[in-house]
Amino acid sequence: MKKVVLNYLMITVLIVATVFTSCKHDDEAGPVYRINIDEAKTLVLTSTERESKLYGIKSSVAGDLMGEAYEISCLDKKGKKVKHESYYHINVFDAGDHLFIYYSSISPPPTDSYVKYSYEAYFVNKTNGLVEAIPSGYFPSYDFHFRFYIPENKLQFDKYKNFYYVTQGASTGLCQVSSSGSSGIRFSELSTESNRIYGFCVDDEGQIIYKYEWNNDNLKFRKKDGSIVPLEQNFEAVWKGTDGVFYAITYEDKDGARYRSLNKIPDGEIIKIKEMGLPSYSTNFFVQGRIIAFSYIGNHPENWESLCLIDFSNETSYQKTPCSVVPYWVINDQLCSYDRYSCESINLDTGATSPLFSLNPTALSNYSIYQIISFTETVVMFNARDLRDNKVGFCMIGPDNIVYQHPTIEGQVTQVIPLN
Repeated sequence: MKKVVLNYLMITVLIVATVFTSCKHDDEAGPVYRINIDEAKTLVLTSTERESKLYGIKSSVAGDLMGEAYEISCLDKKGKKVKHESYYHINVFDAGDHLFIYYSSISPPPTDSYVKYSYEAYFVNKTNGLVEAIPSGYFPSYDFHFRFYIPENKLQFDKYKNFYYVTQGASTGLCQVSSSGSSGIRFSELSTESNRIYGFCVDDEGQIIYKYEWNNDNLKFRKKDGSIVPLEQNFEAVWKGTDGVFYAITYEDKDGARYRSLNKIPDGEIIKIKEMGLPSYSTNFFVQGRIIAFSYIGNHPENWESLCLIDFSNETSYQKTPCSVVPYWVINDQLCSYDRYSCESINLDTGATSPLFSLNPTALSNYSIYQIISFTETVVMFNARDLRDNKVGFCMIGPDNIVYQHPTIEGQVTQVIPLN
């Protein structure tokens, strides 16, 4: 087990996303000392075909993302801006009192035959923006596979506020980050029987289920003492329930049909809870503190039948609730269905729907909406492509039925991170 200790900067770590971007230092600027998030109430991450950008929004009104915005920058100790490469990607993870930001730059641009990647990663204090650089050997993986895991988090936590992720490189491994009191933040490589991890899940006690081969559905269980137990059933999904314990869906293919079971895995032992009789299920949602899956019968959305919601939160909450609509997004912590110009909220316990808002088709005739991002009592904020110039923007429509595009934020919004 290899360990690296950093200065004491973070005591509570919930973690902030994975970021793909890199800072290029000019001749005058020093190393990154601070990232100017201190004026922002919310961060908005956007993406285009060539780059990602991170913006801060100053408005403190809940759900209002159309307020004054500025582009987030890396600064040296004297407050001088540290230049960025022209082509880069960014992802951000929330770490409680801090953010975890990982930058990946591409130089020269992707159109050239030879591409060089460079990386930087930082823990960022949410209050003052001060950073602590992450050692290069502990950069998180950006091409990590997540199927099997609900929700699909790259950074996961136990109840002791340790967090876990997969490191990058030819041989990806598991890393634990923990606070070690007055001596600071500790990075630990967790030994496994495989040099490459294709997916993982962490329970409250810090035990880990991980996928070690891409071409089969068998998993392994790493106990708290470091011992490893093979889980030799076929798994379709693994997750930590709201009670902090592992749950899983296993399956057996027999006579041309797939039979599924719901299981609990408290300490490396697979305990069957019930046969599920579940046909198929698609997107999983984390909403209102619950883990909800959408189930259906049929091979195409136009032919789906027997729609229902399934509560996978824990053993006692498991239930199947008929639902007449298809859920698309979680917006403002509500499970929502959307049919292009209207949005409905879905009751998690009854499957009943209630209208949230309707949009004016005439006002939106020049726009193709990609996703609803947020809404308040009077406005709806969304990503859309302007069909007149083919540009993607962050837009708003209000009671006047006029579409406004944010004057500062460019590209498609991929993530919204509240800071307060």
